[in-house]
Amino acid sequence: CLERMQKSLDEYVIRGLNHNVCLLRDVIGEERYVKGDLTTEYLKQIYPEGFKKASVTEAQMQELKVVSAVARLIRDRSQHRVNNSHPIRGHNASETFYVY
Repeated sequence: CLERMQKSLDEYVIRGLNHNVCLLRDVIGEERYVKGDLTTEYLKQIYPEGFKKASVTEAQMQELKVVSAVARLIRDRSQHRVNNSHPIRGHNASETFYVY
């Protein structure tokens, strides 16, 4: 269940609004939370200075940029194929091929 929650939070995208997905993602991976050792003071105890997003190193940022560029290229090529495909009818009426 925790793995499913982590995956859902990792894939959740919110644009233009402030949100606490980073905090939630951090909490569900924290040892006390996983064990169920929770109190009403949990957040104060775990984050006495308040929650701070994890910092990203320059190498990690570079990797994110590369992965993002590759994902966009794959998406753009996929859309181009769909938008520019031309059907060719086969010998049988049920055969249709697409040329990109």
